Amino acid sequence: MSMDQANGTEAHVQVAVRARPLNQREIDLKSPIIVAIHGSQIFIDKSQDKHHTPKTFSYDFCFDSTHLNNSSYASQEFIFNKLGLEIVKHAFEGYNACIFAYGQTGSGKSYTMMGSHNDRGIIPRLCQSMFDRIENELKQDINHDMDIESIDNEKIHDILSLKFASTYRVEVSYFEIYNEKVRDLLNPNNNHHALKVRENKILGPYVDGLSQLVVTSYLVISFVEEYRFHVEINVETSDLIRELCVL
Repeated sequence: MSMDQANGTEAHVQVAVRARPLNQREIDLKSPIIVAIHGSQIFIDKSQDKHHTPKTFSYDFCFDSTHLNNSSYASQEFIFNKLGLEIVKHAFEGYNACIFAYGQTGSGKSYTMMGSHNDRGIIPRLCQSMFDRIENELKQDINHDMDIESIDNEKIHDILSLKFASTYRVEVSYFEIYNEKVRDLLNPNNNHHALKVRENKILGPYVDGLSQLVVTSYLVISFVEEYRFHVEINVETSDLIRELCVL
């Protein structure tokens, strides 16, 4: 959702496409790169014929991550600055905000969203940015409080103190949707029966009975992410797991 739309009555889902580099199997097979990105357009050309017209698709954002040494290479930080920072801003303005990654197996969804310890993805950067924003807001409140203390009028003092008093509460949930069943990744004991998705007139859709952990820093969220990873690798299944995870 764009800034202008967030302040108005209309909004639309913005779509971003990221082209990943070739994996080792594709390199071994000497597979050609058939994707080219120019601005907000992506060109796909499967033919080696110079006279063949490539297929062209337009999106809100197109990120080229095919070659690390390219001047146009879209890094994890670059993608977050383009997509994640606006999400954080909308959230503090009171709007629901969501980033949804979609693609086939091996397309780079997990890397883009979560990343690695040395190259964090959108979600870790977003969480860090959110707590940085909270810290800055609280510092501003402290500065306002110091100015307010110099006001003699008791009534005005009380009004201004109330206006600049900010409190923040951050909760985190982590669940997956697999075979149309919702599973709580933060509380495996909560999965003896399928969790239900319900509708609240004020809050909108929610998962009934889902664990909601209060977190006070990004460090706590990073521990939650590590715990979720250990829960996932301990799940035994004979089928190839294809699930939707939501943090």
